[in-house]
Amino acid sequence: MKNFIYMNHKLTLILLLSFMMIINKTKAQTEIQPIFGFGHHKSDNFNFRRYGVAFNNIFKTNSNPFLERIGMYYILEHAENVQFKQDNSTLYERDILGIRYRLNSKINLIAGVGLFQKGILLPNSNLRKEIGLSFTQNHFAIELTISEKIGATANIGYVIPLKNFAVVE
Repeated sequence: MKNFIYMNHKLTLILLLSFMMIINKTKAQTEIQPIFGFGHHKSDNFNFRRYGVAFNNIFKTNSNPFLERIGMYYILEHAENVQFKQDNSTLYERDILGIRYRLNSKINLIAGVGLFQKGILLPNSNLRKEIGLSFTQNHFAIELTISEKIGATANIGYVIPLKNFAVVE
């Protein structure tokens, strides 16, 4: 089962990157953002690492500017040698797939849900959900999210413009 879930993480990242290659180019510059962070599981009292990737401004449309503000992200969460009571194990692993909506040039609203590990594709009553904000200044991003089951998380990222994908009009 662990190998199956690990392969799903790789497959998800490959599918996200493939999706980026075939979608239409945006008016706003498409961006990729590596993400690293941490969180604290409030009920079981342990810390975990987060790492992932985000894509900003991924759609192009002449008739709907709402779509041009949309992005997506995928994050893995991991902690070993912890007392994780929900699963009755010493290993905490979750993954989150989410959307990003650019409110302005510096702020994104982000919301995600578990995908494979206790997520929507492998259902469980402990579905991981989060909502938060991302603040960007000079290509550096700070993300703060909150989850009812987990608590607060924080990420840092570096926004990398993908000039080959952008359309200047």
